[in-house]
Amino acid sequence: TTSLAISSTNGHITIAGGSDDYVDVESVRFTDNQIGINGDTDIITLTSGAAKVTGTLNVTAATQLDTTLGVTGAVTLADDVTMTKAAAALTHSGTTSLAI
Repeated sequence: TTSLAISSTNGHITIAGGSDDYVDVESVRFTDNQIGINGDTDIITLTSGAAKVTGTLNVTAATQLDTTLGVTGAVTLADDVTMTKAAAALTHSGTTSLAI
């Protein structure tokens, strides 16, 4: 069993240990750059300037994206689509037909 070393400097807490170590805070597990729970430890993976969500992301309030949304797979919209630009386009770049 590997022990963890806990140190503090100027209010910052550092927890360090060997490989495959993790820290549980309540029911949340932190392992290296991943956040999850016991049994599903990589729900969120953090890298420089990015967060990757593995599984389902449910958003229950208004959300704003400041760049392009890339989607792989089917998209289901449960409400109207509003386009706010003065001139907007709906473009299909596939090689088969488009049905609206």
